[in-house]
Amino acid sequence: MVLSFPKLTLNIAVRNEEKRIATLLTSIANQTYPKSQLEVLIIDGMSIDKTLEIVKAFKENYNIPIRIIKNPKKDSASGRTIGLLNATGDLHLYLDADMELAEPTTLVKLVNPFLKEKGITGSFTRFLPHPRDPPLNRFLSYNPFQHDPMFEFLSTDIRSTIYKQGDGYFICYFKEGLVPVIGVIIFPTKLLKDTYFEIKKKWPDWMWSDVDFPIIMVTKGYNKFAYVTNTGIYHHSYKNLPTLLRKKKRDITWSYLSTYKQRYATYINLNSKRDIARLLAFVLYSESLFLPFLRGILKSFKYHDPYCILYEPLLSWGITNWILFLLILDPRGRKFIVEVMHSVLSRNLR
Repeated sequence: MVLSFPKLTLNIAVRNEEKRIATLLTSIANQTYPKSQLEVLIIDGMSIDKTLEIVKAFKENYNIPIRIIKNPKKDSASGRTIGLLNATGDLHLYLDADMELAEPTTLVKLVNPFLKEKGITGSFTRFLPHPRDPPLNRFLSYNPFQHDPMFEFLSTDIRSTIYKQGDGYFICYFKEGLVPVIGVIIFPTKLLKDTYFEIKKKWPDWMWSDVDFPIIMVTKGYNKFAYVTNTGIYHHSYKNLPTLLRKKKRDITWSYLSTYKQRYATYINLNSKRDIARLLAFVLYSESLFLPFLRGILKSFKYHDPYCILYEPLLSWGITNWILFLLILDPRGRKFIVEVMHSVLSRNLR
């Protein structure tokens, strides 16, 4: 039986990505997914380098159905929103410019669960370590969603959501309060747009946070997801430790503290005994240094990568203290710390 593939929109927000966009576009051009059923939206944040020249060359030379849309606000959150609102595909997937589809059949495999299963809310895969990546990026990619040790510890383990195995994928059922932190997911475009407008109606100033979408969908009963394990995505995100620290600073000061009361993915519930206990447990774990060092040794054997011995304790301790430092410096962060302490001392935790 010949499968009829739905139209798929790839939403890519860019700004000054001349060094990385070609790798992503090459991986898209190599896809076996029918080009007639692809829509590639390049949402350009007013780039001043050669990004658009590269994009236009790919459009002409590789016959990729690319549409370029301007993003006057320049930031990626606004860009992704513009991309979603302009998407005409049946399905929608956002990608960052520093990503790379791991193989020519990645998109086919990601869409496959929608064709094989009923009631799929979203389909996602994992990030893969690339052998040529810097050691730090490779280490982070051993986690399926590229979480650092702190967020790996605080997030719901995807394995706890698995219900059954399909052909190259697992069917997962997400539960309220226990939704894994996943951003790169193929959703039905209409469902995603409806969810976006619902969030904006509740919080008009809400900025795009991809990890919010599955959480609110689960509250509406859309809880059946496909975790596609026979492919993956390379995310060439972290060159070195300063790059990681800068991105953490952006995430904490520009994104999280600005919106944590107007977002669904808060990472910890300040009214939950479980969440507070897990946070305190990780702080004790990271500050010991010895326990992360032991875990790093185990990871180094598991992944045959000696850099795990370095990065597990370094990131466990470093990220914890870097986030604490950023919170202390910021008035909003100090207020957040007070709220955490109040929750710890309160008798009203659930």
